[in-house]
Amino acid sequence: VKDEYGGWQVRETGEYDTGREARRHHRGGKPWMLPLMPSWNPFTQRFQFNRFGLALTKYSLKVMEFLRLAPAGTSRTQILLQSGGMGLARG
Repeated sequence: VKDEYGGWQVRETGEYDTGREARRHHRGGKPWMLPLMPSWNPFTQRFQFNRFGLALTKYSLKVMEFLRLAPAGTSRTQILLQSGGMGLARG
């Protein structure tokens, strides 16, 4: 809710539960970080987070950069994004 000065007013405050229930997703009981966790199923986007998938993604992008099918720096960007995702999944 905005006040008359254009700022925001706090309407509600409280403690947030950090226990087991808070780590569960609201739909289906799956954890929120499931899309960022590794999987050995090669038909999911989660495959890129296991050891083999990390290497495969990295070197595939390097080949694509060499052939100029992908812009320079794509593999480095992917490594950075994967590292961030794995860090979020670890907590």
